[in-house]
Amino acid sequence: MQTAGSVMRGVMVSMVVLLAQGAWAQPVGSAATAADRHYRAGIELMRAESWTQAAEEFRAATIADPLMVLAHYNLGQCRMAEKRYVEAVAAYRATKAAFEDQSHFSENEVAARERDIQDEIRDLRVALDQVHLVKDGSGQRRETEINARIQLLESMQYKKGQTRQMPAEFPLALGSAYFRQNKMDEARLEYEEAIKINPKLAAAHNNLAVIHLMAGRAQEADTELKTAKKLGFKVNPQLEADIKKASAGS
Repeated sequence: MQTAGSVMRGVMVSMVVLLAQGAWAQPVGSAATAADRHYRAGIELMRAESWTQAAEEFRAATIADPLMVLAHYNLGQCRMAEKRYVEAVAAYRATKAAFEDQSHFSENEVAARERDIQDEIRDLRVALDQVHLVKDGSGQRRETEINARIQLLESMQYKKGQTRQMPAEFPLALGSAYFRQNKMDEARLEYEEAIKINPKLAAAHNNLAVIHLMAGRAQEADTELKTAKKLGFKVNPQLEADIKKASAGS
């Protein structure tokens, strides 16, 4: 029988620090200056793992610009790091709402934000080329983080002729916040939404496997874990053993 600790270790809570230079969704005028200033301050504090102070800066950014999607998202990341899961849920829900509200943007606003995304992706690719020069052993971790940021920003780009779709990382993060509150039904729905948006998001399959295992659905758990592994996810060995044992006994 699986232990609570082993199951909890099977869940991947994404803690990607999004170093978006323009924060993607910027208002105009003085509000843009205030929102951007708070956002950049939050990023610097997040780098230093000063989660509480960073959260305050991101919160201030969302007040200045309620549609600054990544400020909401990073606020949620900070609250997860602080284990303040109720507030993390609120931040991630606001992330999804802000993204949906951006559907009302004018063509000029859309074009401006698309340029911000393209500029940020270009800067990140330059940083990716430079990370190989790091000699302190953190190069691989930094490469993973940069690739994750690029992937998220690419998923936020407008694609001509296609319906704009929410990044799967948003419901993935919200699902993990629900999971930490033991709200398994809500977590499952968010993970399923993430998979519907992006079937190749391995972490969502892994996390859904945990949910199924805890609910006694061993076969479903096995299927999701195998999918996560095929997609290149490094699964927790204890989780894999627990699912195998549960499947054998079902």
